[in-house]
Amino acid sequence: MRLFPDEIDQKVVLKKLIRFPTPDEPSFLACVQKYLADVAKDDYPTIGVIGMAGVVKDNKIEIVANLKHWGVPCVDGKALREALKFDSFEIINDFTAASYGVTLLKKG
Repeated sequence: MRLFPDEIDQKVVLKKLIRFPTPDEPSFLACVQKYLADVAKDDYPTIGVIGMAGVVKDNKIEIVANLKHWGVPCVDGKALREALKFDSFEIINDFTAASYGVTLLKKG
């Protein structure tokens, strides 16, 4: 798994924050597809990493909170990778994701 910018061979482009109220969305995949819908072909990602609350095991995380209406017991990184045709899609714990972000902060 590659998570640090110095390990990425291409430019990292961050997209503006967009919120998707989960009660309005039919699935996590639908949220990701909606988020990527207006990304230009040349900028379309080939890897994905998402931080979610809960215990991650085998690139899967049990759905908790208000997401039971999605009708699946977990979010599965492998299934997302296949559906999105990514080279890789990793699910990590949300606190782990925040920790990686902290390592990128600069003074100032």
